[in-house]
Amino acid sequence: MFDFLEPRRHLDAAPWNGAAELIGQDRLAGEFPLLTGTGQVVAVIDTGIDYTNPRLGGGFGAGFKVLAGYDFVDNDTNPIDTNGHGTAVAGVIAGNRFEKNGLTYQGVAPDARLIALRIARDTSTTPNDRIAAALQWVMDHRTQYGITVVNISFGTGHFEREPDDGAFATQLAELAEIGVIVAAASGNGGIEIGAGIDYPAADSNAIAVGAVNEFDSIAEFTERGELLDLLAPGDDLFAPWLGNSTRRVFGTSFAAPLVAGTAALMLQANPSIALRAALSMLSAAGKDNFDGDAEIGPTTGRRFSRLDIPNALRLAQARIPAADPTNLPEADDARANSIAIDSHGVLHIAYYDATEKELLYSTRSPQGDWSDATVVDSSVDAGRYVSLALDSAGRPGIGYFDATNGDLRYARFVDGAFIVETVDGRQSVGLYPSTRFDSNNRPGVAYYHKTKRDLRFARFDGSEWRIDDIDADPNDRGRSVSMAVNSIGRFAVAYEDSGSGKLKFARQTAVGWNVDTIDNNTAGVSFISLAFDDSDKLYASYYDASPADLKFAAEQPDGHFESVTVAKRGAVGLYSQLQIDDDDNANILYYSRRDDALFLASGNFDRLVARRIRPAGGKFASTAIDPGDGSIVYTFLQTASKAIAVESVIP
Repeated sequence: MFDFLEPRRHLDAAPWNGAAELIGQDRLAGEFPLLTGTGQVVAVIDTGIDYTNPRLGGGFGAGFKVLAGYDFVDNDTNPIDTNGHGTAVAGVIAGNRFEKNGLTYQGVAPDARLIALRIARDTSTTPNDRIAAALQWVMDHRTQYGITVVNISFGTGHFEREPDDGAFATQLAELAEIGVIVAAASGNGGIEIGAGIDYPAADSNAIAVGAVNEFDSIAEFTERGELLDLLAPGDDLFAPWLGNSTRRVFGTSFAAPLVAGTAALMLQANPSIALRAALSMLSAAGKDNFDGDAEIGPTTGRRFSRLDIPNALRLAQARIPAADPTNLPEADDARANSIAIDSHGVLHIAYYDATEKELLYSTRSPQGDWSDATVVDSSVDAGRYVSLALDSAGRPGIGYFDATNGDLRYARFVDGAFIVETVDGRQSVGLYPSTRFDSNNRPGVAYYHKTKRDLRFARFDGSEWRIDDIDADPNDRGRSVSMAVNSIGRFAVAYEDSGSGKLKFARQTAVGWNVDTIDNNTAGVSFISLAFDDSDKLYASYYDASPADLKFAAEQPDGHFESVTVAKRGAVGLYSQLQIDDDDNANILYYSRRDDALFLASGNFDRLVARRIRPAGGKFASTAIDPGDGSIVYTFLQTASKAIAVESVIP
């Protein structure tokens, strides 16, 4: 049995126009005049829709906004709303413009059409079989009516983890598979009993939406936790009601349809979008909202993304599949590159075009479609050394070397686009950059200052970059930098001490950096790759230049490191890339110049087994773990074509 997600109280709060400005709805007409939801059909599983309301078209059937539906309560084809809840939800999605108290209100996608699926008479409980029947109706009639989005503003339970026996798990998975995007309200029970959200929002095949007020504070009634995907206004909205009326509404019930309407706009802009891609775009496009800065009542201390419609549409357009979506675009003369995969399975890559001497960026959807390349920086010889990282919302940040001026540059992703800035300059700085984000989603870049021969660290504090010397010893320190971030957002950096040839590392503390040695028994190291496991234990893979071997080091319980040789007797271990998987196993991708091939060594410190995975290539390798299937996704330069390729392998 399910409760509809509308709080049993009404609060005085700011008017709707504040919420519209918060999510950028007021800017849509000016920035995206053609994106109004045309061609999209949204199914509303609710108390029905009062289609007689002129704000919802004033009629029912072909030629009207509410074009079809079914009443699963009375078992007929007239899904008229007698409660008002479903009418308000439909109005938030696609209602026509109206004025109230001198202010303007409008559905997010006013030219989208609606399907009314009535599953309850009121906002009390409703049995599972009606919900299941409504979802099945969507699947059965999806092609007939062109249904692309579903909104479900009800739920039950309180789940911190996705339930194993979700009542609609199979149907939601099938809808996701055929490209229908489902938005669901997270629930209005708050978190007095702990973090968690309602089902079906807790299903991984639905976008779980919580509510904020117009001041961007999370509403106290919002259920939230690890499973919450997005926030949107829901604390004080105006929407159509029964007859020719409107009403002020509250609840996550009315935050979810803002996301459903936005999904309709995104699909109009880019019909290739499916659920995972939509989640990636909505998250990366949104604004950070920390649960614990201005909230009332218990908080989770988690960081969520809040809906920003124009930014979501910019990403939808930027990620339209390329003319040949099967291959990385403009990769015929690429060299240095860096990849990362966000939590929704979208692959991001920054790479250097050696012909044009410019830095490019592209994404690959979970369906495997590459977007056209975006030119991040073409003003200088940019990207010979490049490092890309993603923050918790999947927003990319790119640290790279400006070879023309000898500067460190950084491309910040702001409002759906890159802003390029010089971080450190006037001398030869910025080689071997390694970029990561801390727990506050603020970037840090470790890099080599060639002129001073120092290891440096630049950190963005929200308004400007602050630069420190990590290791300013008179000897040459800081080549072949690799950085990792632990579970509380502190950085660690591994690098070469060129004076002695040792592999060193620096660990960030509350008061500075502690510098120590990983491996004393080297006479020069390069191609270093550093990683933490789930318990914040450090590991490093690296190329020991003197014997030309691949080595692997693991931090021991007392804090010292022990090393083993993984591969030897030849130039092996070049372009080493280390990934620690969910089982705390090491996976090291590396290039053997002797074999002109890529190898993958997998296992634990006591036993790493290497196998050849790709002949005829392997320079300029980069890796990431796919969160979906745990595969190692990797890039490499093909020997014959001299082009960067992207492939994957199961460890």
